[in-house]
Formats: sequence, structure tokens, C-alpha cells
Amino acid sequence: MTAQQPSLMCPVEVSNLQRQLDGQTVLNNISLNVRGGDVVGLLGKNGSGKTTLLETMLGFGFPAFGESLLWGERATELSGATKQRVGYVPQRDELPGELTPQQLFNLYRQLRPRWNQALVERLMPEWELSQTKRIRRMSEGQKQKLAIVLAVAHNPDLLVLDEPVASLDPIARRQFFQQLMDYACRDNCAIIFSSHIVSDMERIVNRVWCLENGQLTCDSELDQLYESVVRIDYSGQIPQSQLAELTGLLHSETNRAGGQLVLAEWTPQRAKELEVLGLVDIRVSALGLEDIFLYWHGGAHGR
Repeated sequence: MTAQQPSLMCPVEVSNLQRQLDGQTVLNNISLNVRGGDVVGLLGKNGSGKTTLLETMLGFGFPAFGESLLWGERATELSGATKQRVGYVPQRDELPGELTPQQLFNLYRQLRPRWNQALVERLMPEWELSQTKRIRRMSEGQKQKLAIVLAVAHNPDLLVLDEPVASLDPIARRQFFQQLMDYACRDNCAIIFSSHIVSDMERIVNRVWCLENGQLTCDSELDQLYESVVRIDYSGQIPQSQLAELTGLLHSETNRAGGQLVLAEWTPQRAKELEVLGLVDIRVSALGLEDIFLYWHGGAHGR
């Protein structure tokens, strides 16, 4: 087996990626990969660089340093065959307003050899979309649904969605995630999507990326994240100077009887470390993804 074969089998491989816009560094030294079958949720505050990361990853912008490869090809130099393997829903509406969905489908069908008309015929009425209404007369939610249909209709092997549910109502969001779950069951299909609605993301992803100020602060399997970031309630007292030295401290608060910690990099063996510091009656609780994200980006970082 040659050294290049693993990269060729990997839908996305990003190495030491740096991107600058208007003289400012918006992505800094990011390295990651996406395997076939991954469903990755991208989290980050507004302005953290999520859209820039997705766009640069797909080759829509040139990095100042590093590279992004899609199935072993440089993202800015993709072959036509590799481009056909990618489906993308941008955050901003880029649909031609004067066309109808039917006209747009007719155009795309000529350009996409893997076009799945049966899927289109099923999704359009299911998502209550008209094929004959001009796109400029559609609501923002309808346009977003249409963009998703276009992204999945050619059966891509890599599906990238930037805030795909931002304009969808709760029923439409449920329909979208059901479709996404069905799509994720395809062999070796990879999905990357960003969303502010963490509860929706939590139902489907198996990996989580977190961006903060253009840096990748978390790249973890979801199950591993649940196990490694926990809330700890305790009795007893501990000096603040010792608290600050705890590895992976994300949050702490104390009272007369004891206190509460949120720790990353948790293992059951670390309970002994806390006992040595004088904590007693240690109680470990799991956190949901939204709480983990809020603590990770809003609490005290002791890393």
C-alpha cells in the first residue's frame, strides 16, 4: 500500500490551513480530516470563522498557508469528476430568482450525471414546494428547502451545509433532519454542517468541531466528548490557586459547603486527583452538547 492511498480514500483532509481576509487572519493553523460515514457538526460563535472554513475547505478561497484536499485532490484544483461528488448549501441565498424550480432542475439535470429525479419528485411535495413558482417569490424558508433539494439531488458523496435550518420552522427542521439521517445511512457518504440549533445537531452527528477566533478548539467523537467533559459537584474547600491549575478547567463556582466544576479531559481516575486536593462527596454528571459548547466557549479556560 502506498503512502497516498489513505488520503485518496478520505473525503476531506485539511493540513495547517491558514486563511487571511483583508489582512486579518480568520483561520489559523487548522488540521482535520473527514472520513466516509462521518456526520460532523461545526459549532462556533458568530464571527468564529465557520463559513470561511467551509468555503476554504471546498476550494472557494485560496489559503495563505496549508492546504485542503478532497479525495486527495487540492480543493482549489478539483477535477470535474470530483466536483460532481460534492453537494453544498451556502449560508446566503444564491439561487437565480427569475427561474422556477422546474427550470432549475432541468438545467442541473444536464450538468449532473448522478441526478436523482425520483428523489426530487418525492421531496418537493413532501416539503410543500411548488415546481412552477418563481424563486424570487418564495419565502426564505422555501428557498432554503430548495437549496437543500438541489444539494442532495445528485447523490453527492460529501454534503456540506452552512446553517441549513436557519430559516426553517420546527416542522421543516424535523423533515430536514429526517432526510439528513436517511442520507447519512448511505455507504461512505460524509456530511458536514454548521448550525446554531445545537439540540438538532445532537440528534445526528457523530463528530463535533468547535471553532473559536479562527482556531479549532475541539475535534472529537460525540460519545468521547460526552465522556470527557463533565460537571462535578463536591463538598469541601479548595484554594482558588489550586483550582486554576486543574487540567481542562472550563468553569468553577464555590460556596460555603463546596462547589461545582466543569472539567474537560475527564477520566474516572481523576477523582483521586480531586480527593487529594481535599474535595469530598464528589458527584459526576454528564452534560448535553449545548452545555458543553457554552462552557467551552464561555467559561474559564484552564487549558
